[in-house]
Amino acid sequence: VPGFRIGAHEAAPFSSELLSPDEIERTAERHRPRRPREKSVAFPVRDVAFVSLAGMRVQAGVVLLVAIAALALPSCSSGSSKSASTTATTVDPASYTDKTAARTVTIDARDDLFTPQYIKVRAGTTVVFENAGRNQHNVISVDGSFHDIETDAFAPGTKVRVVFDKPGTHDYFCSLHGSATAGMHGSLLVVP
Repeated sequence: VPGFRIGAHEAAPFSSELLSPDEIERTAERHRPRRPREKSVAFPVRDVAFVSLAGMRVQAGVVLLVAIAALALPSCSSGSSKSASTTATTVDPASYTDKTAARTVTIDARDDLFTPQYIKVRAGTTVVFENAGRNQHNVISVDGSFHDIETDAFAPGTKVRVVFDKPGTHDYFCSLHGSATAGMHGSLLVVP
C-alpha cells in the first residue's frame, strides 16, 4: 500500500521496522499534551515563604473578599454603630413634612430609606418607628436625644414608639444601611 490519508495528512506506509522501547517512549513524550509548569516567586505572607503564581489569583481573590467583609462588618452589626458619623447634615426647614397637628406620627423604615425622611412635630408627639421593609433595620440617635432602637428589637413588621418632649432637631440613621449624613438617615424637628 503506497500510503493512506488520515484527515488532511498523508501518513507513511506501514513498515516492518520495530521501534525500541526508548524510541516509543520519546515518540509518546513528544505527542503528550503539556501542562504549563507553575513558577514560584518569593511572596512574604507571614509564615508562607513561596506562593505559586497559579494559586495567587485565588489567594488574591480570597484576600479581597476578606478585606471587603472586614469593612462591611461594622456596618452590618446587630448593635448600634455611631462611629460611622456622628454629625448630621443641615436640612433646610422647608424640607420637613409638617405633622404638627398630629399627636401620633409614623415613620416607616423601608429598605434603604425612612419615610418621611424629614418631619416636623410638636413637643409631646408620639413617633412610631415601623419597620415596613423586608430587611432588618435599627434607628440610631445621632446626638443621644432618644434611646437607640437596636436591630434585635426592630425586625420587619415591628413598631416602636418614642415620645419626643424636648424641642430641637433629632437626627437619626440606620447603621445597617447608612450613616448620619448619607444613605438611610432622617431628621425630626420638634417645635414647642
